[in-house]
Amino acid sequence: MTPNVLIPLVLSILVFVTGADAQQTIFTIPSSDVLDRGKVSVELAGAFKVNNEQTLRKFSSFVPRLIVGLGKNVEIGFAFTGNIQPGPDAPTFGTGVKWKFYEKRGFSFFAGTTFYIPIKHRAYKAGTVSYVGISKSIGNARFTAGGFVSTRNVFAPHATRSGGIFGFEYEVNKKIGFAADWINGRHAFGFLTSGLIYKPHPKVSTTWAYAIGNNNANRGNHFFIVEMAYNF
Repeated sequence: MTPNVLIPLVLSILVFVTGADAQQTIFTIPSSDVLDRGKVSVELAGAFKVNNEQTLRKFSSFVPRLIVGLGKNVEIGFAFTGNIQPGPDAPTFGTGVKWKFYEKRGFSFFAGTTFYIPIKHRAYKAGTVSYVGISKSIGNARFTAGGFVSTRNVFAPHATRSGGIFGFEYEVNKKIGFAADWINGRHAFGFLTSGLIYKPHPKVSTTWAYAIGNNNANRGNHFFIVEMAYNF
C-alpha cells in the first residue's frame, strides 16, 4: 500500500479509536459517558499492525489526548494524531465537545462534534465529524447506537461520509469488562472492534482490542488497539 493510501486509512480509524475525537469512547465509537465537572482524563492510545499484508502494511501510531469535564453533562477534549511509523507523518490537531442531554431510566442520549486541523501533508484545510447516539443500560450490560456524518475529505477524498455506530459493553466486575463496537459502511472508517477492558486501579483504565475492517479484511485490513487512561 502506498503512503497516500495508508495515511487516510490509519487516520480514519484513529479519529474515534485514539483521541482525534478527543472524548470518552468504547473502542472506536463515542460512549455515553461524560466526565463530571472538574474531572480530567489523560490518555495515550496506540494502533499496531505487526505484519505486512496486501491492503495494510506494518505500522504503529500513538495518540495522546486530554479530556476535561465542564459540568452539566458536557466534556471537551484535545488530541494530537497522525504520527505513523513507517511512513510520512500527517500530524492533525483535534478538539471535540460531547453533551449528554438526556438521562433517565437507563437511557442516555448524547451528541457531539469534533473539529480537525491538519498541520502537515494536508488532504483538507479543516473538517468536522458530528454524531448523535443513544445508550440503554440493562443490568451489567449497555447497548449503544447512533449515527455520524463527516465533512468533505475527512474520511474519504473528495467526499463526505455518514453511517451508523453500534456498541455493546458488559461489566464482569469492577476491574474487568468486555466490549465490542462497529462502524458500518465500506470505507476506511468501517471497522468491527472487540476486546477487553481492564481497570487495575479505580483511576486507571486500559483497553486491549482488535479491529477488523469491513472491507478487505482478508487482505490485511486489521490491527491491534491498546489504550491507557488516568483519571484525576
